Amino acid sequence: TSELASQVGGIKISGSWRARSVRSRDKLLYRTPLHVKLEKNSSKARTILIGDIHGCFLELKELLKKVKFNARSDRLVLTGDLVGKGPYPREVVEFARKVGAHAVRGNHDHRAVKAHLGMLRTIKTEVRRLLDELGEKNCFWLSTLPLSIHLEEFNAYVVHAGVMPRTRIEQNTPELLMNLRGLENDRPTMKHGEGHPWAESWHGPELVIFGHDASRRLQVHQYALGLDTGCVHGGNLTALILPDFKLVCVSAKKEYKPPKIAWDINGENRSANSFHRESLEDETRSSNDEKSYHHLNRTGKS
Repeated sequence: TSELASQVGGIKISGSWRARSVRSRDKLLYRTPLHVKLEKNSSKARTILIGDIHGCFLELKELLKKVKFNARSDRLVLTGDLVGKGPYPREVVEFARKVGAHAVRGNHDHRAVKAHLGMLRTIKTEVRRLLDELGEKNCFWLSTLPLSIHLEEFNAYVVHAGVMPRTRIEQNTPELLMNLRGLENDRPTMKHGEGHPWAESWHGPELVIFGHDASRRLQVHQYALGLDTGCVHGGNLTALILPDFKLVCVSAKKEYKPPKIAWDINGENRSANSFHRESLEDETRSSNDEKSYHHLNRTGKS
């Protein structure tokens, strides 16, 4: 495996092409390494991770204001699906580019790149509209997004959808990393609500932070944390702030697109086991449009 190291947005990254996962003809799809590592940067006090945005730019701005995001002192990492379904995909991508955000590739981002490159047999009308709105530069930027980001200082990986249990992150195919939702008889399933969450069967030791599975809302498992809380479906947009392990969210302005299946009436999916570094307490504020999760205190392994 050939190694590549470069400077992107002032952060040293390293990664590798995995020939068995990506054919040479697909290199236009993946213009940077599939898996990158963000090394600790003393100039960045916090790392702020945000779940699936899906073009919800107003909510993104509100959430970043709430967490007091500072592009000079904070590192912003997105779990993918910046575009698709929601109203302001161009604004989301251009903002991410402007502030030097890092992001993994989501299935909707990937579909937009494939459509832009003429790699889809048929292109839906909504995808054509998305391409027209994004433009050339933003589509190119989406093609530079990796499949995983390793946050070395936290022994954590960021992927869009999921990973198979008892595997290394890099051993998972792009299809799994961008589409996995559950396991059924130890086999992967990509459909909403099928099987049980893959994250229940992920036993570390690395922490995996992911999005994609909005139907299960916030997921807190022993070694995995799911941040897609369905903003585009009228739910929340959620951020994880490191190193404090604090969860903060804002409510969607409206339901931009109905969910494919009914959501968990409890609004959250938490395993019986505690998150491997923290115990979780809720603090529900009096305002109906926001909810913050506090006191993510280190109680487990590091």
